[in-house]
This record gives sequence, C-alpha cells and structure tokens, in this order.
Amino acid sequence: DKEWSRLVQANAPDYFRYLQQPFLGIMLSRVLSLGIVYALVINTLIPLFIRIMIAYNREQLQTMELARQNVQLEFNFLKSQVNPHFLHNTLNNIYSLIIHDKKTEAAGTVARLSAFMRYSMNDAGTENMPAAREVQLMQDYIELERIRLNYATVQAQFEMDDTVYTLPPLLLIPVIENAFKYSTDQKDAVISINFVINKKRLSFDCQNNFDPDVTTHLQHGIGIANVKKRLDQYYAQGYSYTETTVNNVYSVNISIDLL
Repeated sequence: DKEWSRLVQANAPDYFRYLQQPFLGIMLSRVLSLGIVYALVINTLIPLFIRIMIAYNREQLQTMELARQNVQLEFNFLKSQVNPHFLHNTLNNIYSLIIHDKKTEAAGTVARLSAFMRYSMNDAGTENMPAAREVQLMQDYIELERIRLNYATVQAQFEMDDTVYTLPPLLLIPVIENAFKYSTDQKDAVISINFVINKKRLSFDCQNNFDPDVTTHLQHGIGIANVKKRLDQYYAQGYSYTETTVNNVYSVNISIDLL
C-alpha cells in the first residue's frame, strides 16, 4: 500500500491530494459541482427552452388565425358578390330587353349572367385562377352593369402581355361593383376602368363620378374592405392601394407585383 501511495503521489500529485481529503469533503465537493451544473440548467437551458416553445406556439397560433381569417374572408367575399340586388337588377334588365323585343341582347345577357354566376359559385374557392379568365369575368360583369345605365358613359380597357399570370378569384370585382353602385347616371358621368399587366406588373385604375349629397359610404363597404384584406393576404408588401376623391370623382389605383 505504501509503495502504491508513493507511485500515485509521484505520478499524480493532485489526485493523491484529492484522495487524502476526508470522505465528507469529497462528497461535499461533488454536490457543489452538481449544484453548479443544476443551476446552469435551471437558469439557462430551461428558460431558453421555454422561450423557444412560446415562440413556436405563437407562430402556430398565428398560422391558424391566418387560415381562419382566410376562410372568413372568402365567405364574406362571396356574400358580398352574389347578392340579391345584383341578381334583381340583372333579371330586370333581361326582362326589359325581352319585352322590347331585343332577343339577341337578352340572350347575350343571360349567357353572361350564367357564366358569371358559375364562376362565382364554383371557382371562387380556388386559390388562383388564370388572369385571362379574371379579365373575361370583369368584362362580363361590366356588360351586365352597363345595360342598366341610361346616360353615364362606361370606358373599359384591358391589356396583358403574352406571359401567363394568375390572380386570386374575383379580386377586383368589388372595386368595379363599387363604381357602378355609386356612380351618377348623368350625361357627363363617366365610369373608367383600366387594367394592364406588363412585365410582371399589374396596374388597375377605376374611377367614377358620384353625388356627395347622396354617397357617404364609397370607401367603407364590405367589398372594398375585403379587397384590402385579400391584397394583404396574397401580396403582403408587393402591392400598393390608393384612394382619392377630387371634384366628386372617386378613384382607386392598385398596383401589384406578380410572380
């Protein structure tokens, strides 16, 4: 034993001194060492883990909330589009064309209404639709609204380059609907709609005259609110939306960066 002690002392003096400590001292040093490790775990790793879990749960909740809002937006949007007033006005227009023996115009109006309703009911739940189909829908809608005007002028222009683009269904219809809804039907009144897609950039301008003594809700309808929310949802920072009112002319300008 003495020889072993001499060898340990000669080759591992620190370990030898450690072995010479009382048993209680060794146990106490072990406990203190474990205490430091334990304190490190408690004060650093556990709070870090909790923060990571909180951030993860917050992100999950935000994702779920966005999904819920998306469903609600689509529902509200459809409610705002397929409304009884639009159907009532269009059917009255068709009836008027029929009794005035304008059968060809009546047939064309029925075809447009059928296409519009089919698109609204069957395709509006789709994430994206070809821009060309959206343009056709807007043109049909404009023609359906145009026939009820007596004096106001409607100017509509649509241009696209050869690239195939997609858009969320019915994205711009509420703006056009708003223009027809609040425009005055007078000889000097103009509803102007311009839609251009060029080099991955969509520019949309819509203007209409209005009577300030009658119109008070141009910017506050559910349709316009849904347009803004859907732009936020689909394009985030990649769009601009401006509204102006000058000399009783209400204008909406929308620019979108398309992918």
